[in-house]
Amino acid sequence: MLGGEKSPLNLFYYYKTILNMTFEHYVKICNKILKKHPKYANLPVIAASDDEGNNYFRVLFTPGEVVVDDPESNRPEIVNPEEREPNAICIN
Repeated sequence: MLGGEKSPLNLFYYYKTILNMTFEHYVKICNKILKKHPKYANLPVIAASDDEGNNYFRVLFTPGEVVVDDPESNRPEIVNPEEREPNAICIN
């Protein structure tokens, strides 16, 4: 386990304590990992399909601003971006 049970590098700890990931918090965690392990800078990025790790996939695209119908939903739908300001960051 990276960094101990309550470390910012322990993603399972963060999943249990941060149920609504913000872009700022996501970037902070990435920066902490990179600062502690600079050699990880060129590792591929993957994402899990759920909290149990049933499926993993490569993150293929750069992050982008999007407009979704309900940013608090576990399955938000992308809506017309011309209607309002972006309210989420899409990582893939």
